Amino acid sequence: MSFAEVRAARSALGGTVNDMVLAIVCGAMQRYLEAHGQPTEGVDLRIMVPVNIRPHEEKRELGNRISAMFVDLPVGISDPIERVRAVRERMEWLKKDGHPTGVDALFQLLDLVPPAVQHLVGAMPQTPNGVLNMICTNVPGPMIPLYVVGHRLLASYPLVPLTWDMGLGVGVTSYDQRLFIALTAEPKGVPDLPRLKQFFSESFKELRTAAGVIPTDLPVMVRPSSKDSPAPAQSREYTHQRLAGHY
Repeated sequence: MSFAEVRAARSALGGTVNDMVLAIVCGAMQRYLEAHGQPTEGVDLRIMVPVNIRPHEEKRELGNRISAMFVDLPVGISDPIERVRAVRERMEWLKKDGHPTGVDALFQLLDLVPPAVQHLVGAMPQTPNGVLNMICTNVPGPMIPLYVVGHRLLASYPLVPLTWDMGLGVGVTSYDQRLFIALTAEPKGVPDLPRLKQFFSESFKELRTAAGVIPTDLPVMVRPSSKDSPAPAQSREYTHQRLAGHY
């Protein structure tokens, strides 16, 4: 997806880029549940969203300072603008309530458990997951192209491991002016993953239209040098790249 379009939707509707991403996830999961005959009215999907809690003064320190928020996505809301508003309000409430800090404190307490006890607990049978439906990560990446031994990196798809009986994970990252969404699924739980991918595309376009954002994926027409000689393909591609880069 175009990162510029997601950012433009954020400017039009309010909130953060992460709010836009969660609204897209919400719209896609609503379509998927309804396609399988599941009711969505009044239904929430609880997802875990990892968040960075490193303070600004520690931004150059090594290691990660990651906590998590547990967000209820309102998959019963069909209007994309109302969906964004509901997601934004829930995220703002969790942040003001200190939810990430509380989860981080719990993680730190778990680090104090002796390794022998951790090993004993890890060997015990897992309890059924009645807390979360899925995990959705959103990790910012470089907005410039990267190269490896002269070869340009074209795409960057994150991987979310599936644990604790969860059949679907959503990984999101930004790279080179685009937003990449990767779906990891257990094949028996989500046997029609390409269909879900299509629902993500539809949810994104629905949000883009509701925000009044002009698509940047339309073909760019280049005026030929004469009536009888159309513009070369290289010229068309170059013009498209220049326009997309200055959007």
